[in-house]
Amino acid sequence: MKRELLDWFSIGVGLRQGCVMSPWLFNLLMDGVVREMEREEKGIRFRNMKGKWDVNVLLFADVAVLVQNLEKS
Repeated sequence: MKRELLDWFSIGVGLRQGCVMSPWLFNLLMDGVVREMEREEKGIRFRNMKGKWDVNVLLFADVAVLVQNLEKS
């Protein structure tokens, strides 16, 4: 991939830092992401003595980790 500098551009849409809509819009976006990951059923399976569970998204505050198991079942 070739790196190059581009001209400055203006951003006409967005939220200012501290905007009260920011958490709501973040939750709206992440809800769609989580639902899609659950629908795809991709992730990793954990097992212990009591059973098993699948993990496909890890969420904490404004950090998200999408997990996909590349191993063939």
